[in-house]
Amino acid sequence: MVNLKCSVALLACLLPFAANCQESGVKSLRGKPSTEQIIKALNPGAEAAGKPTRTRGLSLGGSGQAVAPVAGWTRTLDLEIKFQFNSDQLTGDGAEVVERLGNALQAKELAKVRTVTLEGHADATGDADYNVALSLRRAQAVRNALAGKPGLPTDFKTIGKGSSDPADPAHPTDPVNRRVRVIVGG
Repeated sequence: MVNLKCSVALLACLLPFAANCQESGVKSLRGKPSTEQIIKALNPGAEAAGKPTRTRGLSLGGSGQAVAPVAGWTRTLDLEIKFQFNSDQLTGDGAEVVERLGNALQAKELAKVRTVTLEGHADATGDADYNVALSLRRAQAVRNALAGKPGLPTDFKTIGKGSSDPADPAHPTDPVNRRVRVIVGG
């Protein structure tokens, strides 16, 4: 009976965390994803299975044409953009991922993207304040690498999160925690 009460109490404590994990919708692409994979992950008009999102429309004036709901949306993606050790200088692989991100943001599937937030993240190695500054410089390096590409959204924000939001909380010094999170909105 005591075990059942403890189990119920534990479940009650964990449910809010489980709900947040599902609601956050953070996708993650490791290695060097293709432009198409990035588009699919960030596309506001597609679900994970690649099917169009079904929405209810409003027909005006009997024309039979539906008007999409006016509502803000966001999509979030963690990309493994590699940098030189302890630096904001992109590696060759990192530059390639950023180039593919830029190509994806120019794609017609992402034409409704109006804002892009680049969050730099670090692992827990080193001083916390230094990691915040480094992660900001890395986010800014990605923004700078994208600058000048035609057809990109004009509203780019950069944030340095340091090690405050690890991808793998159980292993805070794991390299997987060094990443740039891309948040697009419309």
